[in-house]
Amino acid sequence: RQRQMCIRDSREAFLAIRRELGALYCGQYMLETTELLTEPGEPGEGLFEQLVEALRALAGGAQPVAAVVGFQQALLGECGLMPQLQVCVECGRRPAGGREVYFSAGRGGIICRDCEPNIIEKRRVEPEAVRWCLGGGRTATGARAAFELLDYHIAYNAGRRPRLARYVMMYAAGPARQG
Repeated sequence: RQRQMCIRDSREAFLAIRRELGALYCGQYMLETTELLTEPGEPGEGLFEQLVEALRALAGGAQPVAAVVGFQQALLGECGLMPQLQVCVECGRRPAGGREVYFSAGRGGIICRDCEPNIIEKRRVEPEAVRWCLGGGRTATGARAAFELLDYHIAYNAGRRPRLARYVMMYAAGPARQG
């Protein structure tokens, strides 16, 4: 019999998250997206542990948007929704380096430039987003681009954009770009 997990089971208050507005937004976003993509009685222990670890990282001073992207990947993987980012989902070829790449949440991954004209639902993807999601290019710009990409995919699959996404993006943009 699977035990129903909840955040209070961790017995941690994560008080440090409340002292930093960006971390608070990011923590709330992770909770909201978990609720959007899982059913009551879910998530399983694995996802719950990932969530607790991400909240611990936020409380410990980790870069908030980077912590969220890591959790987005865990959530999508646990739900069976992790997009294909290594090869084009239409033709199966690896996109040529330096060329434009597109993403289709409906198709479940990246679309090369050759296949892109035939796909209606798509968006252009920043190369930094794909690099970040595949484990490279760990920059603030890459984290922000990866967040946008995975948030788009989550919104498509949930049927609506998470309410806290815009606040995470505002925080990720930094003080110079918020105004």
